[in-house]
Amino acid sequence: MRWLADTRRLSALKQHQASCARKQAHGHRQAEQELREAAVAARLSGQHALEMAALTPENGLSRQALYERLRQLSEARAQVAETALESGRLDEQAQARAQQAQQAQAQGLLLERKQRKLDHWAKQMHRIARARLQRRSQEHTQEEHACRLSHL
Repeated sequence: MRWLADTRRLSALKQHQASCARKQAHGHRQAEQELREAAVAARLSGQHALEMAALTPENGLSRQALYERLRQLSEARAQVAETALESGRLDEQAQARAQQAQQAQAQGLLLERKQRKLDHWAKQMHRIARARLQRRSQEHTQEEHACRLSHL
């Protein structure tokens, strides 16, 4: 019954692979969540920088002070553009992680199905082998009984 031991080992392997796929999917989902949070934080920091540098009517500014305020505003706008690009990149990475999580989850489900099918097949084969062994035992008993009766 070497095949029974092989199917048990194969079933255990499939179960382990399914577990690893589920853990991998969970890791991808966590990474996706972290990337989405980082994207939101980047957008908020850019908006905050822009709000802090917003021009307000100020009377009596010298030309130098006005240029300084305009420079701060342009730096804030550049930071907003950079954070928008960064948050877009983080969103793309998060989407890729979400797809990887879905693929890992699907792979885990497939491996679990294979493991269940393999267990079912092994149980059927075990039942057949047990029935065959029992039938042989009964035939052997009947033959012994018939031989004893014929010798009497």
